[in-house]
Amino acid sequence: MSSTGSTVLRTSAFVATAMSFVLLTGCSGTGESPTAAEPTSRPPAASSDSTPTPTPTSAKASKPCPASDDGGPAGARTASTIDVDGDLEADQQWVTEDGRFGVTTSTGLTSSVRPRDLSGGAEPTALVADVSGQGNGPVVMLVAGSRDVDLYRWTGCAFEEVTNTEGDQYQFDLTGQHDTCVGCTSINGARHLVGLLADRPAGAPSDIDQIAVTPIELDGTRGENGPTTMAEPADDTAATRATRVTCDDRTLDDDGLGVAPR
Repeated sequence: MSSTGSTVLRTSAFVATAMSFVLLTGCSGTGESPTAAEPTSRPPAASSDSTPTPTPTSAKASKPCPASDDGGPAGARTASTIDVDGDLEADQQWVTEDGRFGVTTSTGLTSSVRPRDLSGGAEPTALVADVSGQGNGPVVMLVAGSRDVDLYRWTGCAFEEVTNTEGDQYQFDLTGQHDTCVGCTSINGARHLVGLLADRPAGAPSDIDQIAVTPIELDGTRGENGPTTMAEPADDTAATRATRVTCDDRTLDDDGLGVAPR
């Protein structure tokens, strides 16, 4: 995926060949036909016991979403997650045995999605994250399988499927053909969800010399790839993040919730 402008990484940094940018999370991906880097490998399912520290998704509390009648489903595996609706209250992420992923807000509103076309044999895992990293959104849900990641966005008090320019589900490829990871970073002063493609996704971090960075331009529930820029990892941490599904300080490994426990 491409990026321009200066960037500062919290835990890792990439140095662009033509320009610098700050990468807070790594992993490549694409939402449209393979025209930019798209991730293709997915980390293992997160533990059902993971309970990430919730963070608000808005600097100022907003009007909370109204409660729904059902709330979270009985018997679902749950974990605390970020504040998705901007009321400064922690919300709850959950997943059912049959693979429905959702969030129930502190007011009782429930919204869920069910991925349809994930490939590979591993049970899917979902990460809920704020692309801004500072509570300004957009809030996204990344549902990862063995070989790809489906993208959803919180909008109008619900998670909605993000579609590409062809009208299909926006999906990151994790196989290394188009991407190796999904992340979030600052480009020209604006935060972006990005797809990352490491030149040697199967090698050790020290073996990764170049990373293709492609920003995803989100317009409501439509995602379009921006121009791809080549970068080099600043250190092993940055290189490692180029093969993981992350966003800001949240990772699929540590903060995701999967159908099957790790």
